[in-house]
Amino acid sequence: MENITAEKKEKDLKQIRDIYEDEHWTKKYSVTAEELKETSNLLEISAKIIQASVKNKTFSF
Repeated sequence: MENITAEKKEKDLKQIRDIYEDEHWTKKYSVTAEELKETSNLLEISAKIIQASVKNKTFSF
């Protein structure tokens, strides 16, 4: 029971942090949450490409 409560608290805190971060970045860059999400997805894809390139020591675009 105690473990479930701790997990729920952690989940709730993460959700609050995520909401705060979304609000912060949307205001800072004057974008919508959807635009922020799209950009984030593109950055994640770019980061994965870079990581794979570094791992394989190849850079091709």
